[in-house]
Amino acid sequence: MKLLITVQGIQYEVDVEVIDDSPQKPTIEPPSPSPSVHRNLPATPAPVTPERRVTPRVSVGGDGKNIVSPLAGSVFKVEVKPGQAVKANDVLLILEAMKMETPIKSPGDAVVKSVLVAQGDAVAAGQKIIELE
Repeated sequence: MKLLITVQGIQYEVDVEVIDDSPQKPTIEPPSPSPSVHRNLPATPAPVTPERRVTPRVSVGGDGKNIVSPLAGSVFKVEVKPGQAVKANDVLLILEAMKMETPIKSPGDAVVKSVLVAQGDAVAAGQKIIELE
């Protein structure tokens, strides 16, 4: 005889052989995971939770004028030049790490004092990359 047993939300199909037809109440213990147990998966797959995307934050030095790299990677593109005025959230440069591009934005209105890196440079997390005035 085959029985369908659900343990902690997981269904197991179990083959049972009845030896004695006495009116005793059977004791059923959950099966231990082993290669001999066949598990029936639900007909519909479990819902997939969307991947949580984290917006990179710009790390700013103590005086609010030193932009440091929030991650290790390489400089993909420099968008500003020394002397250029920038507004809050303007893209200063784009870092690339693990095939992902991360824009580094201005924390506020400022003038670019110096750009300390160039396209293709490797940067470490916490490394100063741009100075603002």
